[in-house]
Amino acid sequence: MAIKWFDEYPGVVLPSSAQYPQGAPKNVSQPGATDAPIIDKQWVNDLWGFQQSLLSEVSIVPSGAVETANASDYLDAINKLVTSFTNITGVISGLTVENSNTNLDYDILIKAGTAVPYLTPDDVIKLNTVIIKQLNNPWAVGNNQGGRFSGVLTPDQTWHIFVIKNPTTGLVDAGFSTDPIGADAPAGYTLRARIGSFRTQTTAVIPGFIQYNDTFLLKDKLTILNIANPSGSPGTQIIDSKIPTGIKAQSLINFSAQILSLGNSGNFYTSDMNPPPLSGNNFADYFSTRSSTLNLKIQHNAFDTNFTWQYDQSATSGTTIMTLTGWIDERERNR
Repeated sequence: MAIKWFDEYPGVVLPSSAQYPQGAPKNVSQPGATDAPIIDKQWVNDLWGFQQSLLSEVSIVPSGAVETANASDYLDAINKLVTSFTNITGVISGLTVENSNTNLDYDILIKAGTAVPYLTPDDVIKLNTVIIKQLNNPWAVGNNQGGRFSGVLTPDQTWHIFVIKNPTTGLVDAGFSTDPIGADAPAGYTLRARIGSFRTQTTAVIPGFIQYNDTFLLKDKLTILNIANPSGSPGTQIIDSKIPTGIKAQSLINFSAQILSLGNSGNFYTSDMNPPPLSGNNFADYFSTRSSTLNLKIQHNAFDTNFTWQYDQSATSGTTIMTLTGWIDERERNR
């Protein structure tokens, strides 16, 4: 139900227009005049009724604080209403991350965007402007400040990137955690969404990467296997793909195998390959007639950083190399 303003206050409300189809308020022509509406109970009840109905619909209790652009119970209610209708748990819009030019080794730049937290799908976290956080410093509120929620920075360590929100103050920030759900976020920031992850290099710095939606591509490929003359019948090796740990991600790997001696053959395969290399995971036909090199792009589908590589090769000379080129991470949508 809603008041029809022009019908309720004829002569003292401006007529319908494209901007205000139900009429618009106007000022009195002069002090004391009655040619503009006087606020009455019905008018106020119409507004309060809508606002209270909105809060009741999503079970929000008014905070008691005056509404502001930074903290609004009514905006929170609308956001909850939208997410409940569209079922967009974990969806991320924008919030692209990249190495920041302020310090390529330790700083991450996060672009504006929104995220619906997986653990609290009725809430929305909206970052209105770019923010830069520093991995090499403990967390502090604001842009160009420390971002590490807790812990010590070490080599070969997984860090998860979060946007966080304090629902009491309405403040939105960001930071890093070794916990994939960010349980060590600063006090009061109970809403959080993981928007990316990375694994530090041997020097404890952030690897250079480029993000395309859910795909994170390394600027410099990382060698995860380099083995000469991998002969045996068969040989098995467990490979650490060096992607971030503790999350459901897929590694993107380049595989190169070389046979230098004519007439030698080899079988190579790994667990959880997509697509399977050639026919039946068998390279023997390719290698048995020529001295050659085989290059493949492998997508490792298992939700684990380790996978098994096996070989059965009679070659006495040759090299097998695997390099990590990046990973696919559905981030907050896939836990």
